[in-house]
Amino acid sequence: MRISGEELRKVQLVQLRILKELHRICVKYNIKYFLSDGTLIGAVRHHGFIPWDDDLDVGMLREEYERFCCVCKDELPGEYFLQNMDTDPGYAAPFAKLMLNGTEWIEHSHVKCEKHNGINIDIFPYDCIPFNKTKQIWHHRVFIILYYACRLKKRYIHDINVTAKKFLIVFILSHLFPYNILSKLLKKTIVKYNYLNETDNCIVTKFGGSYSKNQNPKTAFTNLILAGFEDSLFYIPAAFDSVLKNLFGDYITIPPESERPYHNIASYTLPDAN
Repeated sequence: MRISGEELRKVQLVQLRILKELHRICVKYNIKYFLSDGTLIGAVRHHGFIPWDDDLDVGMLREEYERFCCVCKDELPGEYFLQNMDTDPGYAAPFAKLMLNGTEWIEHSHVKCEKHNGINIDIFPYDCIPFNKTKQIWHHRVFIILYYACRLKKRYIHDINVTAKKFLIVFILSHLFPYNILSKLLKKTIVKYNYLNETDNCIVTKFGGSYSKNQNPKTAFTNLILAGFEDSLFYIPAAFDSVLKNLFGDYITIPPESERPYHNIASYTLPDAN
């Protein structure tokens, strides 16, 4: 289901409310974050949401991400919930979602999975990866296999997109090992190179979306600036132009309607107006 423009705007305003809470916490605890992906395009090109965008993406370097997740345990107001593989037994993704309780946002592929399904924003940790291209290929392959094994274990059966050979490996792993072992192996794989690169110039990427196009030097995300987004200011990478060109190429030209992505939503509920 694709929601109407009027309803989409209401969803965007809920996501903006959630982003403001994330910003409040990050400023209070000096945690660095940045708008990413389509949200970063929105900040640069539209000074707010891309009009048809139905999600909101934030990035953090791994050390900042872990601090944020830790701080949220005590700092996050009760109206919000931080969803990750530790807080939601049905969730199987290597990044977090900050959501507003009392709302609903269920994608078709997730109908029987997560215990929490509120309107949310995505929070992606960025991790170091090897410089060597061959090692990168194997690193990503191991990640994909473990990632989908975790998702199959939690019945995310509609979004497993791998070759038949890889699916066989995924299927075997998901039946041989309990979820807690698979999830630990997944996390270990993702952070494997974080402590092997001794310089700030190491390459980082996020493990969600394109592994190769999200690659940037770590320094691209250490120098941040404030940018207007809707009615507020939020942080974006000072190197936003190179980051966006790596990911999207020509990000300034508005794509035709047929090329504008959206999530296939099974059902949603907005917060009570009261």
